[in-house]
Amino acid sequence: MTLSGVVKICLLPLFSILAATVVNAEPLRIAVASNFAQTLEQLIEDYRQHTAVDLVLAKGSSGKHYAQLQRGAPFDLFFSADDDFPQRLVDAGLASHCILYAYGQLVLWPTSEEISDPAQALGQFEYRRFAIANPRLAPYGRAAEQVLAFLGVAPSPEQLVKGENIAQAYQFIYTGNAQGGLVARSQMRTEDHYIPVPRHWHEPIRQAVVIMGSSRQPQAAAEFINYLATPAAERIITAGGYLIPPPTDHCGGQQ
Repeated sequence: MTLSGVVKICLLPLFSILAATVVNAEPLRIAVASNFAQTLEQLIEDYRQHTAVDLVLAKGSSGKHYAQLQRGAPFDLFFSADDDFPQRLVDAGLASHCILYAYGQLVLWPTSEEISDPAQALGQFEYRRFAIANPRLAPYGRAAEQVLAFLGVAPSPEQLVKGENIAQAYQFIYTGNAQGGLVARSQMRTEDHYIPVPRHWHEPIRQAVVIMGSSRQPQAAAEFINYLATPAAERIITAGGYLIPPPTDHCGGQQ
């Protein structure tokens, strides 16, 4: 399901950015994948202009959040970098409704300004160390692994550096511990020279959110998800380097 269906699913009126929200005794606790953390912070900043609800983030890899949530970690919302971990929580009866909020985009960074073809840049593979997120923990890492396989590129174990999450993969490159890597479009700064990776080189990075069944504030959580479907929120999401999923796409790629 995409955000366009949130109102029916949550059985709540559409979030009104003009309406005041009752102050909650405790904050809305959100577990968020590292790639989306900065964009979510911007969304929260906008949301706080219209509500008294406090929101607190915990950033990390989707896989680690998933493991913690399975053990009962006290979160109200889980923003994953894929739709697999959220759907597993729904199937296990630990969360309600898997809702797509964004498509992630993968880029090759950094690259020479003379090269604009990712196949050429990766085909040469002149990297002493190349960074990706850990495919076991991070959906962007799985997508990066698929890109390398698609191109027939097989870095040696000494060449491939795996970050615990996409933020750590970016840090490996930023600090010079890797000469390049496959990271999230959302991490790129204005001055960064990067090459977008064609989306057909990897499975779609369908990023989904769920409301945890143990949430003490399910209504406040649903209202925040409803806010994500507003034009203001979608502008922030797209400006952050993401695509808005079409209403025909749902968790698991179901049409």
